[in-house]
Amino acid sequence: MAKKVFWAVTGSFIGFVFIMFVLAFATANDQPTASPANVSPSSTIPAPTALKVSAEKLYADYDANEVAADNVYEARTLQVTGFISSIDKGPMGGVHVRMGADQDGINDVDAAMNDGSESHAAQLVKGYPVTVVCTDVSRIIGSVMLDHCKFASAE
Repeated sequence: MAKKVFWAVTGSFIGFVFIMFVLAFATANDQPTASPANVSPSSTIPAPTALKVSAEKLYADYDANEVAADNVYEARTLQVTGFISSIDKGPMGGVHVRMGADQDGINDVDAAMNDGSESHAAQLVKGYPVTVVCTDVSRIIGSVMLDHCKFASAE
């Protein structure tokens, strides 16, 4: 009796594995493959459009509610415009452009620029407007930090 049960269970298991194997390969071949020959231009994904925001609004949103601001700005490309409060080199040598985020000049939005932005940054003037396009935003110890930025005119 035990041998009959053993063989019944083993046979059922082998049958189940065989059926799953056949189904896996049958459905894998049903998927159309994308190649340059069969992809139309209308089916390509367009480049993401940058969300335009002022440095003041970006800072105010993070100051009011960091969680809500992350829901709006995180994982999006941002085009941030503000007035330059400083142009500095970071501790690792990269260029940082800080934009004033309030009327008092106390709070800033810090944009860490991509490599190769030094020549453009050298031409900037404190107090003048600047627009940067960034792909990363976070808030660290109360400061709004933009990363992977480039100057909008350099797009």
